[in-house]
Amino acid sequence: MYKYLTEKLENTKGTHIVDITMIAFEVLNHSKSELIEDFGYLELKEICDVLDWDYTEKTQKILNDAFEMEETIDAIMYRNGRTGYLAKIHQEVPNIVNGHFMYSEGHCRIAYVYAHTIAELVDKAVEIGNEIDKDARKRALAKKEKGKNAKANKDNANQKH
Repeated sequence: MYKYLTEKLENTKGTHIVDITMIAFEVLNHSKSELIEDFGYLELKEICDVLDWDYTEKTQKILNDAFEMEETIDAIMYRNGRTGYLAKIHQEVPNIVNGHFMYSEGHCRIAYVYAHTIAELVDKAVEIGNEIDKDARKRALAKKEKGKNAKANKDNANQKH
């Protein structure tokens, strides 16, 4: 099964799971992982989105109160039934080079994924990676078109003079 999941990730356009932890084990550690610390610094809306929690005033108050009491995000997750896996993914962002999309690990967007199982986590990582890739491709094409239009406008302005 893990070979299948690895192959599934390898067949994406640059989705990499760069860090992963199991919340049920993380909550037992006195020293928190960098992944947990980084995740805990996200905006509350982002945390709620990753954990599939409704972003309501009640949820915001619960999270803010817990953080004020210096409770860590893994403890909050554990207490609220999120005992599975949290991962940090890097999604390579494409650039257009010579008319083709090119990917580089040095140019990526970061996202966090939570799931109850490893298989679900990989599926979510692939889905999020595909969404980021689709958005990045649209932006790259728009940037290319904007550059073409700016060049055409400049050329037209030069011809008039």
